[in-house]
Amino acid sequence: MEDSHPIRNSIIGVVVGSVVLAILEWLWGFASLVLRAVAGFSGWLAGVLGVSLEIPVWLLMLTVAPAAVVASRYFIGSKHKSTPRLPATDPEVADKVERGTNLTEVEALVFFVLVRGDGASYNVDELVRITESNRLRTTAALERLQERDLVTDIHDPFEGTQYMLTRRGRDLAIERDMA
Repeated sequence: MEDSHPIRNSIIGVVVGSVVLAILEWLWGFASLVLRAVAGFSGWLAGVLGVSLEIPVWLLMLTVAPAAVVASRYFIGSKHKSTPRLPATDPEVADKVERGTNLTEVEALVFFVLVRGDGASYNVDELVRITESNRLRTTAALERLQERDLVTDIHDPFEGTQYMLTRRGRDLAIERDMA
């Protein structure tokens, strides 16, 4: 099979080959630029990481101490609080809470948990879990206890709003022989 247009086919082959070589040369120029940039950055990074610096101890403590406090609050936090016995399991204690205080059952449960916490603070989710009540009733009970100045809230940036007894709440617990 003879090529009917050998010169034309040769010219087309040369033109296509030249275009391919031009594209490859352009890509190599771009690739070499990227490779030089990566090599320069890795050299700079090695230089920065290899520099030895003298850091004052106070500056080191200024950065490490807050990190340690945050880590301890996060890992220790309220996860290790002991769960107090509920009044439902101890009718005598339930009677001490409810007698003469006009507290509802959920308010009495929440108050009892805070008394048995021995100064610990609890967030709403913990109180819901411990009292086995729902969030709506527990929140309402906390608001009523706050109105009576038996409970106060503390806004903690790490654990959210925490609730604990006020001085009047502690006095009531001592008066009722609950503490």
